[in-house]
Order: sequence, then C-alpha cells, then structure tokens
Amino acid sequence: MKATPVSKSLSELFKESFIQIPRFQRPYDWNSENISDLWNDLMGHTEEEYFMGSIVVFRDAKDKTLLFVVDGQQRLTTITIFLSVIRDALDELGAGDLATAIQGYIQTTDDDNKQRYVISHSPAKKLFQHGIQNRNPDLTYAASDDEERAFQRARKNLKDYVEVDILNKKISNDDKVKALVELRKKLLSIQFISVQLDNEDDAYVIFEVLNTRGKDLRVSHLLKNLLTKYLKAKVKGADPYKDKWDKIVSQLDGLKGSYDIDSFLFHYWLAQEESVAKAKLFKSYKENIKNKSDASEYLDDLAMAAPSYLKAVAPKDQNWAKEERGLARSLHALTIFRVAQAMPLVLSILRLYNEKYIKLKHAVKGIALIENFTFQFNAVTQSRGGGGISNMYARLAQDAWECEDATDFQQVLDTMKEKFEDRLPSLEEFTLPFSQLIYRNDFTRNKDLIRYVLEKVQRAQGWKDTYDFENFTVEHIINQSDGKRTEESDDCGAIGNLLLVPETLNEKLGVKPTTEKISILKAEKVPLGENLGNSDKWTYKRISARGGELAELGYTKIWNI
Repeated sequence: MKATPVSKSLSELFKESFIQIPRFQRPYDWNSENISDLWNDLMGHTEEEYFMGSIVVFRDAKDKTLLFVVDGQQRLTTITIFLSVIRDALDELGAGDLATAIQGYIQTTDDDNKQRYVISHSPAKKLFQHGIQNRNPDLTYAASDDEERAFQRARKNLKDYVEVDILNKKISNDDKVKALVELRKKLLSIQFISVQLDNEDDAYVIFEVLNTRGKDLRVSHLLKNLLTKYLKAKVKGADPYKDKWDKIVSQLDGLKGSYDIDSFLFHYWLAQEESVAKAKLFKSYKENIKNKSDASEYLDDLAMAAPSYLKAVAPKDQNWAKEERGLARSLHALTIFRVAQAMPLVLSILRLYNEKYIKLKHAVKGIALIENFTFQFNAVTQSRGGGGISNMYARLAQDAWECEDATDFQQVLDTMKEKFEDRLPSLEEFTLPFSQLIYRNDFTRNKDLIRYVLEKVQRAQGWKDTYDFENFTVEHIINQSDGKRTEESDDCGAIGNLLLVPETLNEKLGVKPTTEKISILKAEKVPLGENLGNSDKWTYKRISARGGELAELGYTKIWNI
C-alpha cells in the first residue's frame, strides 16, 4: 500500500479536483457543538493559516479529476455548507460578484464545460445539492432522512453565527461585506495534510483502521464499509445494497434508550453465532465475511431480522393485530424491565414467528416465559447473573434460530423452562423485594413497573379484560399527603397500598379517609382480593400483609414458570 502525504489549502483542494463522498462513509452527523468549535476556532485564529488535520483520499481510476474521501468528509461537507452561508449573506448585501466567486468553490465546470458540484455524494443527496450548493438554493426543499436533516441543522447553526457576529451588527453594509470576505479568506486558507492512496481497495482498509482507532467508533460504520467493499453498485445512480443497508439503519437508529443499530448487530450475532464481547464484535463479523456471497447473505439476513428486532425493543410503536396484543404486552413488559441480555433470544423467537416457522401461540409461550423469568430474576429480586446468564440466553437463542418448525421449537421451550427454573428465587426471596416496590409522587422511578404489576395482579383477581388499564390512575388507599414514608413494605407508596382505578373512580375517592375509600370500592363491586376486600379499617400493618398476599399470588399463579 502506497500513501502520499501533501500539504494543501482548502482553496487548492477545491480548485484542483472534484470530490465525492463514497457509499461506505457514515452519514453526515456534525452537531451544534461541532459547529460551535469550528466557528470559535476560526474566529479566534489570528495567524494566516489554520491547520485542520489530515484528510485521506484516493483518485478515481477513470476520471483523474475525481477524488474519493476516505477520511475528512465531515469537515469538507461542513466547510461547503459554511461557504454557501457566506455566499447567501453576500447576495443579501448586494455583493453578487463576490457571491459568484465563492460559488466557484461549490460548483464549477469540468473539462467538458459541464457544471459539476465540487463536493458530491454517492448516491446523490438532493437536499445538499438543491438546498445548499445551488447558486440560488431552494430553502424549502424537504429533508428525506436524518443525514439531510443534519445538513439543514448545520446550515442553520452557521447562518445564526454569521448573523449574530456580522449581519446584525450596527455597522455599514460595506463593513459587513469586508467581514464576510475576511471569513471567506480564513476558510479558503485552511490547511490539510492530504494523504492520497493508490486505489479503492486500500481505501476500505484505511477506513477500517482509522475508524477502529478513532473515538467515534461504531460497529455499524465498520460493517457498512466491509459490506460495501464486496457489494459494489453495478449501475450508476442505483445502489440497491446501500439502499438496503440504509433502510436497516433508518428503522433502528431512531430508537429510544440503549437500543440502536449497533445493539441490533450485537444481539443478532449472539442469536446465531458464538458469544463475543462487544469490543470484538466487528472482528467476528469480518472473520465470517470473506467475499461477495458472504456479504450478500449477511445483508439480506440482517434486513429480514431488523423488523423483528424493532418489534422486540419498541413494541408500543408497532402495529399489532388484535390477536397479537398479548404478545405485544409481554414485549412491552421486557422494555420496562430493561433486560438487554434476553434480547438475542427474543429476536430469535420473533424471527421464527414473523417468518412463519412457528405460530402465534408458540411465540406467546416463549416470550411469556422470558417475561415471567426476567420479572422475578431481574425486575424484583435484581439478581445479577453476569456472563452465565448472558451465555444462557445466547445458547437458547442459537437453538431457537435453528428451528424449522413448532416441534423443534417445543424442545427449545422445554429447555428454557428448565434453565429458568434452576435460577428462580424462592418465594421468600421474592416476597420481600416485591412488597417493597414503591411509587409516590416523590418516588417515581418505579412508576412503569408499578403500573405493570398492578395490571397483572388485578387481571388475575378478576378485573374485566375489557378494562383500559392504560388510562387508569394509581390510587393510594392511605393518602400520600399524610402517609408514612419508610421505603419498606409498610410505606404509603408500597405495592400493598396501591390500586389501579378508572379516573372517574379516582376522583370519587379523592383524599377521603381510608374507611370511606374501602366502602366506595366495595360499592363499586371491583375485585379487591382477600386482604383489602375483608378490611373495614386500613392500617400500615395491613399494607405489608397485602404486599405479601400479592407476592404469593404473583409467584404461584401470575409469574410462575
């Protein structure tokens, strides 16, 4: 591999060559902090030249005027946006000739006298062209994805800085033009070390090395680079492989919490391959993807698995058939418990169901087993399984992944039950932490878990299936306002003192004394269970007793394996 470093100014770089952002690059994602750093560095720099690090490029084999960027695309893209903001500001001030001169660094003619953008993307980014690079940009052009929205945010941030520091100052228009010209000079004199590679194959290697050592490492960026190394577009302007990858990313990168495209790649791997540490995940993918066939197979399978993962980690955001609502409730419970270790197994089961290897009833059984186990093991007793539990889930997931029908899957269900039962807490170990589950207005961290527990318990006690528990309110039988706070099983916010009730009933109960509340509840003929239903006087001792009663009901009938 040959790499030739040369010192170049931005002006030289943009005048000597056309530059393309290749398909293996990660999307543009500079945020307001990155923009602020660039602005402050430029404005505070007093020397003639401002050094902005190195860029790595390789020249196209056919078009010798075209460079592909391996490293540096975020900076070059931002500078192009910056130049367009200065151009537009000069136009507003009537300095059209100066604006046209800047346009020469954004769009110019090639050897055939055809207009070309100095910076382009593969495939093309229409908003970048029409809404930023064009001489008269269409600022109403709608963004089609997160990358184009990032372009818009960067332009707005840079425009805001130019307006505050130059355009809105109480100085003459001539002085504003001079300030913009000075800013343009600073941009065009930015210095880079341009490292030019011999060919595209070297570029994939260098991209991987740079990103593996960089602070912004993401497995998804490296895997995209690896896949596109083998899966090259055959037709100019059409790239089905990149489109398929981008669809996977767009499905998963908007997820909330700890789940994203990288967690999917990790859990997908664990669901079918040997266990691996996150730090070695890309290395494992690379060892398995050696040619075009491997890359195509992985990309197709990832695309098929992504919708199942989406249902696993964001069930409330998905569309479910009426008969699938029980499955959706169990999946939502897992998001409340925040047990990422179980996700490889959940993914395997949902994949079997979505691809019709098993029926809904089998998927429901599998996910319900995981729900019941993780509720006892993780949500209530907060047991720490460490690597042993992770490996257990991974092995079960791999077994499930290989199933071809319901008979195969029944064997996996039997193994799941056996493995889970071996690790369950005893009733005594379960009862104390369960009865100490607390929710008050000043103690809200368990809110979702409390609502989940109360709904399951009240359904088991005979509350109608038609009740819309999502719109119910948590009722404290002993009022919070004057209740005891011990953070034990007799706390006024403890599970033994709580009920989910319709909002109208909650208003009727108000802050009445407990005896009146119990009378109203009995008059409403709602199932209250033995402890509350047989009480006329409610005490803190009864709160603890009811907590124990609900724990036993849960352990033996609701969350039993």
